[in-house]
Amino acid sequence: LRCGIAGPVVFNVDPLSGPYTEQLIMGEVQGTSATNTVTFNGNGRTIQFLSTNTNERAVIKLNGTDHFIFDSLTVVAQGTQTTEYGFGFHLTNGADSNIIRNSTININQTSTSSNYAGIVSSAGTTATATGTNESDWNVIDNNTINGGYYGITNVGSTTSAVGNNKITNNRVRDFYFYGIYLSGNFNTLVEANDISRPTRADVSTFYGVYLTSLNTSVKVSKNRMHNPFDGEPTATSTFAGVYLTSVDALSGLENVISNNAVYNVNGNGIQYGLYNSNSDNALYYFNTINLDNASTSTNDSYGFYQTGTATGIELKNNLITITRNTPGDKWLLYFATATSVITSDYNGFYK
Repeated sequence: LRCGIAGPVVFNVDPLSGPYTEQLIMGEVQGTSATNTVTFNGNGRTIQFLSTNTNERAVIKLNGTDHFIFDSLTVVAQGTQTTEYGFGFHLTNGADSNIIRNSTININQTSTSSNYAGIVSSAGTTATATGTNESDWNVIDNNTINGGYYGITNVGSTTSAVGNNKITNNRVRDFYFYGIYLSGNFNTLVEANDISRPTRADVSTFYGVYLTSLNTSVKVSKNRMHNPFDGEPTATSTFAGVYLTSVDALSGLENVISNNAVYNVNGNGIQYGLYNSNSDNALYYFNTINLDNASTSTNDSYGFYQTGTATGIELKNNLITITRNTPGDKWLLYFATATSVITSDYNGFYK
């Protein structure tokens, strides 16, 4: 690979081999293209690594690397301490047109440190570092990601967005804080992901899909967010299915949140199905929000919550039910800022 390639290259990992204890850091490979790809067929084998270097946190790092495919690997970040680090994958510095698919990424499930994340695309060493990342046209598909502070992050900046990436069909499980985190995105697709915390006992706020800062033409669709506190059913941490904060999309480049399902939301904390804070031009269509699980908490429940001045919000054809038997209030729609411009119609409600 150091010499460049002149055709497609495939590495097949021996299905009886491993585990491989090593860190793979790839730079740019000359000659790669949409035709001349480099594929690692993992055959389910394991690559594992424990990092103590803050500048190299990932088991597999793509630094300006294009047209690589990782298929059917098991990737284990072995760090456990706050002085250690553990990303499964890290894409940065213009890593374009790569595919991570059919793989299992295992990250620490007890640490509360943000040093741990499943799949990261960011400009710096941290999982949410903003800047000139420019890692575009990547596909993250049909993976299982267990643990971490973040499941998946995709981060650019307000002046240099990451564009045309796809995060689809993944199972994001047992993260500490954020399932899928987006900042500085253009035309990103987040679709058909299953986001839950089935076993994690030490938990904080559950953000299923979290958008912050400038994001435009992002589509969050057909995702399922459920069972956030199975490992700690009496937790009082907050739940939010899809959460937008200060996401000022442009008119004509609206963000669309559609056909998502929020259900089996246990725990005793405040619950938000859809949350919008100061976020312009957000379109909420055909979502199903069920906040129906039993609770004795005095905390409130919100199907759709909007706060802060924002324009261009549409809420149409959604189904929202709240029958959570808590002493707290139940709000199907909550509009905290009278000056916000919100169009709401054709929704179905029950409580």
